[in-house]
Amino acid sequence: MVLSWLARMVVAVVVVGTLLYDTAAVGVNYFALDADANKMALELSNVTGSENPWTLERAARRLARDAEAHLVSVHSEPDREVVLLKVKRQASTLVLDRIGPVAEWATATATGRASTE
Repeated sequence: MVLSWLARMVVAVVVVGTLLYDTAAVGVNYFALDADANKMALELSNVTGSENPWTLERAARRLARDAEAHLVSVHSEPDREVVLLKVKRQASTLVLDRIGPVAEWATATATGRASTE
């Protein structure tokens, strides 16, 4: 009787702990990626002096790789004097990214924007 009750409690604690960990990992990933995207865009704003789009993309890919993210798009709008960067990153979760229908919830996408002035 006591052993059965203890086993149920252990299972409940493991399940709740896993859910809390995955939820926290996804939340931290979303907020951290948003900050990282703005930081990357700010660093790229110094590269935009070059009119070569390949230079901008190469620098963006390097920054995204350093942030353990994937570059989706990057472009400079010279008339508005702004750099726009879009990146995505998969959160490191215990269970969520292994469940097919909800695996996309663990992927965060963020857009960074910085002035080239």
